[in-house]
Amino acid sequence: AINYDSEATIDDGSCYYTVLQSVELLPYTMNNISFNVDVAEYYEFPDLFGDVNVLLSYNDMDEYYVPAFGINQIGLEYYQGYYVFISGADPATFTIEAEPMDLFSEITLNPYMMNNISYLPSEDRTVESVFYDLPVLLISNDQGQYYVPSLGVNSIDAAGGMMPGEGYSVFLDGSNSADLIYGESDGLGRLFNSDQSYYETFTEVYSDLIVPTGISYPIIITQIDGNVSVGDELVAYANGQVVGATRVADLSAPVVISAWGGFNEYGIHLEGYSVGDKIDLRLYSNQKGEELMVDVTLDNDEYGVGVFASGTVTASDILAIPEEYG
Repeated sequence: AINYDSEATIDDGSCYYTVLQSVELLPYTMNNISFNVDVAEYYEFPDLFGDVNVLLSYNDMDEYYVPAFGINQIGLEYYQGYYVFISGADPATFTIEAEPMDLFSEITLNPYMMNNISYLPSEDRTVESVFYDLPVLLISNDQGQYYVPSLGVNSIDAAGGMMPGEGYSVFLDGSNSADLIYGESDGLGRLFNSDQSYYETFTEVYSDLIVPTGISYPIIITQIDGNVSVGDELVAYANGQVVGATRVADLSAPVVISAWGGFNEYGIHLEGYSVGDKIDLRLYSNQKGEELMVDVTLDNDEYGVGVFASGTVTASDILAIPEEYG
C-alpha cells in the first residue's frame, strides 16, 4: 500500500515529499520483499520492521540478518530484494516513511547468478513491458509465478503483473551484465492479458498436502500427450512427499509446476524438496480417481539444479502405485 504524506520542508526552505509504504509479511513462508522508497537514506536494516519479530532475512549476496544469533550482515541498498521469515502464525505488517525512489536509478543485473531485485514503481506493471529489451532467462516471485520468455511462460502477468512491495529473482540469458531502468510508465505496461487460464494452479486433491514456502523451482512441461484430459493434475514428488501440483487447463499450452523447496537453518524448518532431490512426476486422473505413471523427458531431473527444468510428459493408463506385487 502506497500513501503520499504531506509536504515537508528542510532548512534551506525547499520542499520534498515523503511516502508511506506498508509491507505485509506472511507466516510460514520466505517472503520476498522490496522497497520503492529511499530506505538506505533513512534506516538501518533492523529498524525497518518496527515491532515485527523477524527470525531471518537474507539477500542474493548471502548476507544474513538473524537477530536471535546476533548476526547482522545486511546493508540496505535500493536495488535489493530481501527474503524475510517472521515468527508466529499471523501475518504482520510494517510501515516505513521516506522519499520516493528515482525511477531512473540503474539496477545492475549480473550474469550466472539469481539477482534478487527491488521493484521501484508505485503502480503495477507487466513483467513483459519492464524487461522487454533485456536478455532474461527467468524471473520469479515468492508466489511461485514465473516469466520464461524462451518457452512462452508468463504466469506473473497472468496473476496481475509486477507489484510494489514485492521482490523479484532474475536470471539473465548470456554472459553479459545488463542494466534495468524502470523509468516513467507510459500506461501500456498495465494492459496485461488476464485470459491465461492454463496457468491455473487450483488443485482439489493436493491442496492440503502442498505447503508454499516462498522458495520454488519451476518444472515446465512444454508438451503433454497420452492418457490425459483437461482437469487432470500433474503432481511433483520429492522423496515421496508432494511438493507441487498443477491442474491441466489446456492440452496445447505449457504446464508449469511450482515445486516448493524446504529450508532448515537457524531453527527454521520448512518442508519441501532439497536441492539435488530427484524429480518424480505423476498424473492424477479425475476420471479414475487415481495417480497414473508418466514417461518424463526433462533436461534436468533434480530439484534446484540449474534455473529450471523443462521437457515433455506422456501419460499412461498404468497406476503409479501397483495394486499387487509378485
